[in-house]
Amino acid sequence: MRRLQLVLCAGILAGALSAAAPTAAQPAALEGAPGAVPEAEQEAYWRARADEARQRVAMARERVAEAEESYGKMRHRNRQRGEPRAIVSDERAAAHAELEAALKYLEEELPEEARRAGALPGWLRE
Repeated sequence: MRRLQLVLCAGILAGALSAAAPTAAQPAALEGAPGAVPEAEQEAYWRARADEARQRVAMARERVAEAEESYGKMRHRNRQRGEPRAIVSDERAAAHAELEAALKYLEEELPEEARRAGALPGWLRE
């Protein structure tokens, strides 16, 4: 039961972190004042955004691994039924959904957002 509580707390924390806004301050040039911020600051901003997105993917992958481990243990332990099984299954599904959303943001949404803002593609690479 203690393990399940830890898994649920980790899931809630990961969800809260993924919903948080980026921590880097957005340069004024990206807010619509062209040329107001030097290119070096824009580059730093976009590199930080890409790093945050990669960290979000890494955390989601860890959450999926933990959820899969819990699910595997649950399946081999007396074939649990009812609410405990549903909780573990829901956590597993939520972890997979979070990973999918994080990957979509990193691979599709962030590059498009950067392109629209005039960022160079290399700024998003590691």
